[in-house]
Amino acid sequence: MAFRKKTTAEERHDSAEKREGFLCSRLGAVALTAGFILILGSFLYLVNSRRLEEQKQDLTVTLTNIQLKLQNRLNANRDFLRLLGEEMASNGMEMEYIKRRAGSFVSRHSELIAIRWADREMNILWTAPPIVQGGLLELQTQLPAPQRAARLARELEQPYYTRHFVPLQGESAIEIYVPVFDGDQFLGSFIGTYSTNELLLYGGTSEIFEHYQLCFVDGEGVVVGQCIAWGEIDRRLQKVALLHPEIEDVFLRIARYRSPWGWGVKLLASLSIVLAIGMGWGLWGLNRVIARRRKVEDQLRDSEEKYRLLFSAESDAILVFDAETNEVIEANDAAVALYGWSRDELLHLAARDLTTRPHLAEKRIEEVLEGQLERIPLDYQKKKDGTVFPAEISTGAFSWKGRPMFVGLVRDITERRKGEQLKDEMLSAVSHEMRTPLTAILGFSEYLLGTENMPEVEQNEYLDVIHRESVRLETLINNLLNLQRLRSGFGISEFVEVDLQDMFQELVRLFYGWEPHRKIDIDCPPGLVPIIADRELLFQALENLIANAFKYAPEGPVTLGAREEDDSVMIWVSDRGPGVPESAKEQIFDRFFRIDTHDGRRVGGSGLGLPLVKEIARAHTGEVGLRSEKGTGSTFYIRLPRQISCPLP
Repeated sequence: MAFRKKTTAEERHDSAEKREGFLCSRLGAVALTAGFILILGSFLYLVNSRRLEEQKQDLTVTLTNIQLKLQNRLNANRDFLRLLGEEMASNGMEMEYIKRRAGSFVSRHSELIAIRWADREMNILWTAPPIVQGGLLELQTQLPAPQRAARLARELEQPYYTRHFVPLQGESAIEIYVPVFDGDQFLGSFIGTYSTNELLLYGGTSEIFEHYQLCFVDGEGVVVGQCIAWGEIDRRLQKVALLHPEIEDVFLRIARYRSPWGWGVKLLASLSIVLAIGMGWGLWGLNRVIARRRKVEDQLRDSEEKYRLLFSAESDAILVFDAETNEVIEANDAAVALYGWSRDELLHLAARDLTTRPHLAEKRIEEVLEGQLERIPLDYQKKKDGTVFPAEISTGAFSWKGRPMFVGLVRDITERRKGEQLKDEMLSAVSHEMRTPLTAILGFSEYLLGTENMPEVEQNEYLDVIHRESVRLETLINNLLNLQRLRSGFGISEFVEVDLQDMFQELVRLFYGWEPHRKIDIDCPPGLVPIIADRELLFQALENLIANAFKYAPEGPVTLGAREEDDSVMIWVSDRGPGVPESAKEQIFDRFFRIDTHDGRRVGGSGLGLPLVKEIARAHTGEVGLRSEKGTGSTFYIRLPRQISCPLP
């Protein structure tokens, strides 16, 4: 008996059945309950951790608020002493008046023990308010901490705090020394003595003291003064911050009291959780069903979302049709933009409403549904405004929720067809222009080969025709190749400084050698700044413009000029010919376009000279133009920037 090895899918299925059988058993229920307890215990731990984090945040906020409150209080007291000193120095106020103001200020600020005035020798002249132990306060200025603060305040000419110290009265204190100057003359110092215990009481509130322990500590954590505390603190919830940026070695420490009922509450919560877990014995199966259904729904939702994203992001128009009604039931953004209908309007249209050939729509739909038609190479579609455009359509059929559907991907091929038409026209024009010189070359060469004993004069005449037509053919091919290279962004060889005066002289010499009877005038101001350009291409462009002027204005001088215009240089060639007809101005720079002279004579040429000039200007980020009036001549110009940052492709 042969045994078949189980496949991986079957093994997974068997494993799932075993798991389900185990979960249905009592042991499985116990395991599930234990799992619930573990999960809920972990949840309780996380909740407790979250509560701890919140308490830490509250601790930080409370510490910051107390710190800011104390700093603002200290700053206000410091500013009062500074203002008192400024009034003393500037207004010459009586000392008794100042003493009364100081005493009144101390009576309103419980953290202040006293304000004293010391002369430049640090002798205490008065204390406000007068206290019984005033003599002791005078003696404490001889302690190291006050001595150091008084010296630094005078040297730095700004208020200075002492480190915390225990004065002769036995209560921890901090003092601020505010020097008073009249110009450069040191008059003395105001001394404000703070009680650290009273500062602590000022910083907190009854609510804060109920939940937090507040202390001042030094850099080693030793408590400064008294610590306001009534219970056991939670070591995890304590934080320290500097009391004031200008006070050395005094820190504010805050700690939260431990809750006496924390563990009892947790135990009660744990017992409640254990009792609640009993519900899991009846819900565990239902949870599995819900989880499976949710997974399937999530997968379906993800699939629909991916479809929606692909559908919306497609650049071609996509139309989904109901095969029974042939109406649009879905369209992407590209379809809305292409046809000009809104999405709601498209959803009320049928396939025959979008084509100029509705009589073919039904037949094509049947072929699509039968799988016989997948692509329509060319169809003419209609937009909302009645515009007709050529389209290439890819089709396909599918079923959705039991209903037959078909989809059409519509691509507007207007630009492609224009490109093909331009290519055909260009090939036709090139063929036409090449046929004339080739016919002459072949005809005269065949005649020369077939004729014996031809007179040398006649032979030279025919050879001259062959050479002239060969040059014409070479010029046509070179212009065509240069034009294509420039249109592709590969015509520029090198940008250099070009002196237009030198170039103009070279052009004059060149055309004088060809047609010595023609005159070329140069209109170029002296000291014209050189421009940055490809010298060979610019030379060729001006050569074409001058040659055109000679052809269409056989009489009269031609002017070659240049001038500066803001950040550009304009170069022009003007003639006194018949001018360019108004109807030809828009096409004058098109390829293979030529116009006849005023007497109807057709001028020779390939029709590529001016288009080549246009592309050369464009490659220099410049422009070309024409100014012409009938009977007064024409001016063709090239405007180039002085500095070219990047040639256009």
